[in-house]
Amino acid sequence: YFGATCTACTDQNCATCDGGAGKCTKCKATVDNKYLKKGDTVDANTCVSASACTTGVLYYTDDTDTTESGKTCKKCSESVTNCEQCTAPGEGKTKPTCTKCSSSNYLKTVDGTTTCVAKGDCKDDFFPVDDGSKGNKCLSCGDTDAGIPNCAKCNPPTGNAKPICTACVSGYTLDSQTNTCVSSSANRNALSTGAIAGISVAAVVVVGGLVGFLCWWFICRGKA
Repeated sequence: YFGATCTACTDQNCATCDGGAGKCTKCKATVDNKYLKKGDTVDANTCVSASACTTGVLYYTDDTDTTESGKTCKKCSESVTNCEQCTAPGEGKTKPTCTKCSSSNYLKTVDGTTTCVAKGDCKDDFFPVDDGSKGNKCLSCGDTDAGIPNCAKCNPPTGNAKPICTACVSGYTLDSQTNTCVSSSANRNALSTGAIAGISVAAVVVVGGLVGFLCWWFICRGKA
């Protein structure tokens, strides 16, 4: 209802409305869950279902039941700046998960939280990947697919190549020739194996020399 005359809202799913019977400000708490759609579309300020809200992935459902608006259907960019497409917040999260940023921004994920950043801000431990169809991404240097596993810092790639790793995470050593991060323990094992091989060769030489000397000694003494 709205106004001094307590006029009923046009939408039967609307609990309160303002500025006209068709402008809903809060939806009723129903079994099938209706969400107050926000934004600047033609169906803004109406009560919609969850499936209707997320059609086109430009909006997401916010199940936070506030006193003012109840449950809402929000535009992705309202919660994540410059986000074009998203999914509803996961368990324990208050913001949606952005899946695609606007064309000039890059999707960055840190500890499960997504943001849209400028290309120039995708640096140090991240690198930019241009993708006009699926959306640009700002990936971690250590990304297991497009990056270098166990890489901590890197320089941007050229073309479709992988980034150039400049530093590895703790426990790994940078091999600049192969652009990989090698386990430090593996290096120690490799050195130990090499040392063992060297000792083995030296032992064979020493034993062979000793045997040769003894043979010569006894042969000479036998002739004497």
